[in-house]
Amino acid sequence: MALLALVTTSWAQTNFTMKTAELVDKDAKPTIPVLGDNFYYLKATWDASGLSGKQSYKVKFTMADRSAEFPFTTGNGQGLWAYAGLWCPMAGPIPYKVSILLDGKQVGTPLTGSFTPKEPMQPIDYYDTKTLDAWQKIRVSWKPNSGMIDSLSFWLSKPITDTFQKVLDVPGPAEAKLTASEPSGYPLFVSSYLKPDLTQRSMEQRFRVEVSNCRVNEALLQKTTWSDYDKLPSEARAYLNSEQSVQRDSREIRKFVASHLPKSYRTHLSPYETAKMLFQGVVKDLSYKTPCADNAVDVLKQGKGDCGGMSSVLIASLRHIGIPARLTAGWWADTPPPGASSWHAWTEFWIPGAGWVSADPAVSDGVSPTGEFPYFFGFIPDFNKRVAVGRGDWFKVGNYGCGLVQAGDFWYEGTAVVDKVDLTATAKPIKP
Repeated sequence: MALLALVTTSWAQTNFTMKTAELVDKDAKPTIPVLGDNFYYLKATWDASGLSGKQSYKVKFTMADRSAEFPFTTGNGQGLWAYAGLWCPMAGPIPYKVSILLDGKQVGTPLTGSFTPKEPMQPIDYYDTKTLDAWQKIRVSWKPNSGMIDSLSFWLSKPITDTFQKVLDVPGPAEAKLTASEPSGYPLFVSSYLKPDLTQRSMEQRFRVEVSNCRVNEALLQKTTWSDYDKLPSEARAYLNSEQSVQRDSREIRKFVASHLPKSYRTHLSPYETAKMLFQGVVKDLSYKTPCADNAVDVLKQGKGDCGGMSSVLIASLRHIGIPARLTAGWWADTPPPGASSWHAWTEFWIPGAGWVSADPAVSDGVSPTGEFPYFFGFIPDFNKRVAVGRGDWFKVGNYGCGLVQAGDFWYEGTAVVDKVDLTATAKPIKP
């Protein structure tokens, strides 16, 4: 997989001859990188002449928009070399560049190319599985002597086996009833009370899951055509409609989609490629900000959103063009400070014949806000550090509904005044 180029450059009386760039492992031995490697390593060789003594220069390695620079004072010589490892969390072709900087300026033409890490044999592959023990609690307190509580209901969403997560044990909260929510049927634990004579009430659950990182074979996913969406299973059809937080047919969503897709996208792009373009548009147009609006239209108007807000825009856009998409919510595992919750949400979209593909615009924005490179699209190398407890954008039981259940929720009727709501969640890895 070595890529060769011979380029002679000069800066004043100094000459550099770029010779080779080669993909290597962490020990600088030739290798074929695999999607899922923590780092990709690139080795470069060059000749230098005309340097004055130990005159300093730098070699800069770039993959996509990740880069590292290394100073050299080796003087003149042939066969000089260096290698660098860079974290580049994206599937598909990764462009690279190796350049020499003298006095802060690039000398001559850099050595450029691209490589595609080896992809799995199947469209979606889960790997590097970890086991986590998770716990969450919602606690509500009312101001003393502020009034009566006639009725009270608590919700916690049940973790389920799906995509990157396999549930090993979920006994459920004590006294809770497992209830299917509308419209998707997602299961919720519901505890209801009549005239509770308490100043505070809580609900908690513990569960154990196996969670795995995710990688994709883009070549296989790109074989899916638009006609494959004519007959969708019920689990996918449930995530096509407009909802309170994902207004798929709004003027703002139509405008966003039109600004990021060519008019003939259904002729020239596969559904997977189209979803990727919309994903990059979300990362480019929106800035991560919390707190923020709780629906796609207002997030677009404000140009900012948190993880759920950015995902709501992507979900609404995908549904607008006929691709089922849903919000997945949970929290990070073992995140400091100890005992503190770290909520997170991301997107899953449906590819017929493959299943749910994951995409995380908020994390991608944290890696690089330009959206030029689709980081954390299809390839999610930190899924084994998350748990998921909710899939969907709207959950309704009886007369009550909400748009996000990852932290739990509650409803009550009465005159009492809420004093404080505590939402806590943790997940700790189990050592093998």
